[in-house]
Amino acid sequence: MSMLRLLPLLAVLLLPVGALAQAPAKMPQGAAAAQLRPGSVPLAATEDSRREARTLADLLQFPTRAQTTVAQIRGEAVRLATQRSGKPLPEVMQAVDEVVMPDLKDLQGRIEGLLVENLAAAFTATELIQIRTFFSSPAGRRWLRTIPVVERDNERQIQTLGRQAFRESIERHADELHARGVNF
Repeated sequence: MSMLRLLPLLAVLLLPVGALAQAPAKMPQGAAAAQLRPGSVPLAATEDSRREARTLADLLQFPTRAQTTVAQIRGEAVRLATQRSGKPLPEVMQAVDEVVMPDLKDLQGRIEGLLVENLAAAFTATELIQIRTFFSSPAGRRWLRTIPVVERDNERQIQTLGRQAFRESIERHADELHARGVNF
């Protein structure tokens, strides 16, 4: 599989990282920037803020996020190649590992670098120290352990609530929708 065919796949898989991985020079200007940091303009990364962001990276699990992203890319490449080629899974996995993955060997480090750079650009060194102090505290460590579960539960509950509201609306307006020729 050529790297050109993998580009759309990489773009989709890196979307979650993309929000954090925008180059500081591309940060919104004007009113949009004010929403990011109400009452101030976007910051430029400094050596001090980069140092503090690198210190925070492990606490915020940047290496794990980057490693997970690379693993997701590998998994999606294997899935796509298996689906399109009809080859057995072990053969596709070997081909992806030997041909594609060497081209992506530095991707994890690049992702981590992007996350650190953008964290450094979003906060001052002093703010990053304060954030690190919080995340190093018992409450901060608990937050880091707990928030992924809370977010997953929130997402599941929001989707359930949305499906239920949609289903109820369709039931409530079934006659009107049917009269308009719209069927669900």
